[in-house]
Amino acid sequence: MCMILVIQFLVRLKFHSMQLAMAQGGALIGILALMGVSTAYALCGVCLIQLCAPACGGSGIPENKAFLNGGAMPNLYSAQPEEFSEACRRTLGVRACTNVLANAAGFPVGREGPMVTMGSNLAFLLCRLDFNTEGERLIEPLVREWAARQLVRVEGHRGELVDEHRLAHSTRISCTVGGACAIAVIFNAPFGGLLYMFEEVTSLAWPGELTFRVFVATMLCSIISYGLCYVSGSEITEFVIYAETSQDKTWHWGASGREKTSRRWEEAWNGTLEDIQNMVNKSDIKSAFYRYIDEKSKNNKSKPRILGLANTPC
Repeated sequence: MCMILVIQFLVRLKFHSMQLAMAQGGALIGILALMGVSTAYALCGVCLIQLCAPACGGSGIPENKAFLNGGAMPNLYSAQPEEFSEACRRTLGVRACTNVLANAAGFPVGREGPMVTMGSNLAFLLCRLDFNTEGERLIEPLVREWAARQLVRVEGHRGELVDEHRLAHSTRISCTVGGACAIAVIFNAPFGGLLYMFEEVTSLAWPGELTFRVFVATMLCSIISYGLCYVSGSEITEFVIYAETSQDKTWHWGASGREKTSRRWEEAWNGTLEDIQNMVNKSDIKSAFYRYIDEKSKNNKSKPRILGLANTPC
């Protein structure tokens, strides 16, 4: 919700700057102002990626798919606390900021790729992040307990220790749920989030009971997103802010208005015609033309001739 409100503010700021420039200097200055603000947004996003988190250069879908299917992505997901604080937090923040700037700049980029990766990163953050000052993890024991219960259900006994492989598998399942919730929120489509994440992962990474859990989570996220839009009092009714609206023409090409611009064109045209007429009157073109007409008329005045048959030899 915060991202959508920030995007709305930046888009309004961009077009307000364009309207001010058009009111002062005409449509051409307004177009240049619009291009300048969009370029500034894009430049800020590029600087954030290059200086803070180069791993955010793409949409994040290939990396997220590789992690959910068992691959190792240390730049996006790391099990070590210090590496997590260095990589995952920075990646999540930079991806959110650049997503806002790219949409505000008007780039034809989809939000599903970055938002799915952000949802998975946030789920990973909830599973591995330290919440208190003593360094104890509050969520990871719950994940380990859930993994132990799954071990009892599958193998019939509870192990003394939950190995890191099962813990990593449980974490990937949580990331799958987070990505599905992100799709459900931005597109208001619970079934769409479920099917999207089912397409992203393989059958080995998708247990049978995960379908119902993802469906419940996406439904809750959709309801909460509608509630946030209603409670915020904003004119945004859904998380897609671009809509087609019809407006009257209130702009002009010149700084003094359309009437003055057309009057200037008319004055310039009349002045050009007057200059041509004065040039013709001052030169000898007119007198030479009249002499040519007189000579032509004199040459055409000849004596009448009697037309007859010519004498031809037999």
